[in-house]
Amino acid sequence: MSEETQEQEQETQVTKNWYDDLAPDLKSNPSITKFKSAEDLGKSYVELQKSLGKEKVVLPTDKSTPEEWKQFYRKIGAPENAEEYDVSDEDMPEQFRLGAEAKAEFRQKMLEAGLPKKHFDAAWKYYKESTLRRIEQEAESIKNMRGSAETELRKEWGAAYEPKVAGAQKVINKFFEGKNIRPEFKVLANDLGFIKAMSEIAESMSEDVIAGKERVTLTPAEAQQELSKIIGDLKGPYYNELSPEHDAMVQRVIDLQTMVG
Repeated sequence: MSEETQEQEQETQVTKNWYDDLAPDLKSNPSITKFKSAEDLGKSYVELQKSLGKEKVVLPTDKSTPEEWKQFYRKIGAPENAEEYDVSDEDMPEQFRLGAEAKAEFRQKMLEAGLPKKHFDAAWKYYKESTLRRIEQEAESIKNMRGSAETELRKEWGAAYEPKVAGAQKVINKFFEGKNIRPEFKVLANDLGFIKAMSEIAESMSEDVIAGKERVTLTPAEAQQELSKIIGDLKGPYYNELSPEHDAMVQRVIDLQTMVG
């Protein structure tokens, strides 16, 4: 037989599997044939031997008793007592801290749910960190709200900004401070519309308005309205130098022009 013929026969010969020499019941068993080589089988056996000495955890079923579930929870890391869950929150703002009763109830619920202590600690840490982040974001939002309101009101009120805001703050202090107002409501003290509303209330309640006296400082729009009225009164004291009110009216026009400008 030529060398070429021998090579062709070898190529057509069926490849022999590593388990073909085993007993029939073994070489047909899927647990054996799934390995590609005897070496893979050997490695699997070694790993199996390592795990034989470890404690096994039996998964409960719908038919398992409460005690069986309890034992399962303990094996996966749940504590024996609810007090072992750490719910310290001293580093949180006071309004976000849990009371003693709330903490006790929370711990007990987590114990009944079988939550491993490691998982509880991670969840509690995330809760506190996310809460602090939210507080910082809200503080930044309030700061931006206050800055935006001040910019708009200074533009609208001009020189009257300070007294108007002071009046609004007096109303807020009188009717809202010490009244157990929800913290969320206090945010309104920085809102543009709320400040304007409180300012209007302050003006309607002021002694000057009740007595019929004019407010010393006006908004640009209010000053322009009064200025136009004085300038438009051609027979008024502003144009009559002989009038005893002439000098005062001239000064008033100067003051109003300052408020407008």
